[in-house]
Amino acid sequence: MKDKILNPYEGKSLVLVPEEFLNDLMVGQEKILKAISGKTVEKETIGDYITESDAKKMLGRKATWFWNLRKTGKLPFTKVGNKIFYSKAEILSFIEGNKSGGKNG
Repeated sequence: MKDKILNPYEGKSLVLVPEEFLNDLMVGQEKILKAISGKTVEKETIGDYITESDAKKMLGRKATWFWNLRKTGKLPFTKVGNKIFYSKAEILSFIEGNKSGGKNG
């Protein structure tokens, strides 16, 4: 008996598409997969501002810590409706201003 070579495309239509279209399709698919998996880091950003929720994740701190910084005026914020936003630059500036001196500091 003769060995038959199996064609996985047998009985199916093949369609040629431009490479640019295929690349756009793959980029769109990657964006969808990232959004579904929750790996989008800055899902709620407005320019240089991030939500308190994202800031908590970024710094590993809780709401009370941010509330104390807001209350004492140490960390500027913007409130829009019921959401609180922080400037990334202000957060970095706060962190830089509170660095310790290493072993002796």
